[in-house]
Amino acid sequence: MTYRILCVILYIEKVFIYNYTFLLIYVTDPERLKHFTLSVGDSPDKATECAEHVGSVGPGATVNVSCSAVGRYLTFRREGEGVDAAGLCEVVVIGRRRISCQDCPAGTSCNDVIGCDACARGKQQPDCVKVCQDDTYGVNCREECGHCKDNEPCDKENGVCTSGCEMWYAPDLCKSYIRNPFFKTTDKPGVEDITSSSILVSWPKANDVTPGLESHYYYVVWLGLREGIFNNVSSLQEAADQHTLRSRITGLSFNTNFSVQIEPFRQLDDRRQSGTKTQIVHFKTGCRGRCLLCG
Repeated sequence: MTYRILCVILYIEKVFIYNYTFLLIYVTDPERLKHFTLSVGDSPDKATECAEHVGSVGPGATVNVSCSAVGRYLTFRREGEGVDAAGLCEVVVIGRRRISCQDCPAGTSCNDVIGCDACARGKQQPDCVKVCQDDTYGVNCREECGHCKDNEPCDKENGVCTSGCEMWYAPDLCKSYIRNPFFKTTDKPGVEDITSSSILVSWPKANDVTPGLESHYYYVVWLGLREGIFNNVSSLQEAADQHTLRSRITGLSFNTNFSVQIEPFRQLDDRRQSGTKTQIVHFKTGCRGRCLLCG
């Protein structure tokens, strides 16, 4: 059985009709596609020739033609050689629009194929017209939004979560999580410089404090009698450069047994949450006056 080839396909690559285009030309007679040229321009009468194919296109053959040009119109021309017709049954041109440079920021470069090389904060490439998607912000929309409250979008220019942050994410970008601090079971406060009415309490920095967010952490010093009744006698905020913290407790009764314990907290606005406390350490204040008077 014999089949007749009715069409061949011509693939033309790198013809920029607006931005990027390829062209498919279906022909009815291979000889009618022999020796043709392609021209591209902004109008049919001002097109510039950019490619030429001289040979015939046989049945079922494929011809690859490169044509680097930019324009609104593509012109196909048959060059004769005894045949005054071109047997085309379909031409398909696929491309994108030419990019406008009018919204590019001053001082940036642009061309109508690639677009603006940079956009103002909150605008998308390539033409700097569309605003960033809801999960991005900044220059060329390269930054990701943080954890905004109720999944609200952040500000397209600066990334600020105007509605607030999810629980325990630090404002204004809501990207850094304020971790809950804790002490290990072996951690305990130190008791130094004991007098009849005061002591100096020291303790190590709590574990899991988020670097850079020290202002959201503080410690409470609990002091009590050996019977177990504790009172908050001191609060101390975390500092980035502190590995050991100290607090002097005054106004104590002389020659008395006390207990001390440290509790870490994280805080954000009016919310606070405590972490695991240190061990309890016991001590006794000194005598007042001559030690012989102490019981």
